[in-house]
Amino acid sequence: MKALINAPICPLMTRPSRQCELGDEALFGMAVEVLEETLPGWYRVRTPYRYEDYAPADCLLFGEHNVQRWLSLPKRVVLKSICDVLSGPAVTCFPLVTLTRGALVAPVREPDEKGWIRVELPDGREGYTKSSFLGEYYEKPVFDQEDALRSAIVNSALSYLGTHYRWGGKTHAGVDCSGLAFMSYRMSGLTLYRDAVMEKSGILHEIDYAQAQPGDLLFFKGHVAVYAGGGHAGMRRLKKEVGRLLGFEPDGYVLIDLDAFRRTVDLLGGVWFDVPQDMDYSDPAQALEIHLKAGKQWLNGEEAMQLVRYRSGYATQDIRRTEVQQRLLRQLARQCLSAENLPKLLPVVRVFYEETLSDLTTGNLIYLAAKLCRCDLGSLTCCTLQGEGVTVGGVSYYPLYAGKLLETVNRSFNPYDVPVTEDRVSVVTPEAARAMENTRTKTQPPPAETEPEAYTEQKNIPLPNDPALWAG
Repeated sequence: MKALINAPICPLMTRPSRQCELGDEALFGMAVEVLEETLPGWYRVRTPYRYEDYAPADCLLFGEHNVQRWLSLPKRVVLKSICDVLSGPAVTCFPLVTLTRGALVAPVREPDEKGWIRVELPDGREGYTKSSFLGEYYEKPVFDQEDALRSAIVNSALSYLGTHYRWGGKTHAGVDCSGLAFMSYRMSGLTLYRDAVMEKSGILHEIDYAQAQPGDLLFFKGHVAVYAGGGHAGMRRLKKEVGRLLGFEPDGYVLIDLDAFRRTVDLLGGVWFDVPQDMDYSDPAQALEIHLKAGKQWLNGEEAMQLVRYRSGYATQDIRRTEVQQRLLRQLARQCLSAENLPKLLPVVRVFYEETLSDLTTGNLIYLAAKLCRCDLGSLTCCTLQGEGVTVGGVSYYPLYAGKLLETVNRSFNPYDVPVTEDRVSVVTPEAARAMENTRTKTQPPPAETEPEAYTEQKNIPLPNDPALWAG
């Protein structure tokens, strides 16, 4: 027996009760298979992507005639994060239902001259919404070309930026990691399994980490993420996010490759540094070996790289690592501008151009280099934004103190005469992060996030170059 989801968001619970974990959300217009009635008012259902959980009866529309009628109709999918279906073709009309991105409606006729389109709902009611709020409903990949398909997946994922975390969620009312991955693929005509489990999605297979492309999925222990890609596009997105955090967007960006760092240190003949403690760490998965002794010493490029990557033996881990990195960069700047190293600057500049990614022009770089040469490097300072560690859903985060953030930004970075105020920054505070954790209903949180284990790649989709396409 089948039924239709007749609620904007139908919670799929792990038990026939609202006092348990939210496993998934079924969206408006979806047809589900009803497996059994378990308790009064609850049914165990199976979604089209084979996910099984318990749905409340008041979210379901039964009747074989209803299901067959609905399945026979052409569909449009809601693209907006929130979409009202109104009783008439005017914004003043009564909202019959408020839908979320991914919900399905059936168009009754073509849009009118003002862009209003009449649509049918699963229960037979009809209403109006703006045709621009709807898009084609794809049950197969929206694009045959690989690049276009990847771009569609990434753009869909980016549409959820700013959405708060909800365990089991997959709408702009709240989303979790696998819900984000699921919806990014679904809106592009591809279907994944709901949870962060690569093996249960038949269209995925593992690829090497180094082969990752935009749209691939990164699998962690108990987590999954959509890879948005690097390059200039990735840096521009990062610059915008930094702007939301600081209250103003930085003028430019410079991304330095690890090889550029090693080569620069070696070109300068090494760097003199006081290693704060013995460092021993081995990770075969990353081909990473760190073995340094405490004390003042000359570090070559490879040893300097070991120093800046080490964190496992520090009590404060990433915080202490950042402090050591800042100290090393200050020392490297002093050596770079010393009289004996000035003849080596041309090869260093060449490495910079070969191994970095930046939107700064040559004129920008010359200007900044001239300013740096006139700086008193003894007064060079580095800032670390202050916060505290918080665990949400088994994952460690470092939310920031809003007051300290504003203090640091206005003291050291604000280029304007007017101070940056709290209403101009977007920051998750420790209090907000703890509130997220307190509102979660999951009783067994997933393990803490680790380094990405694998990508997977989409397969069985016709592509012009590579027959395997996507990472899960």
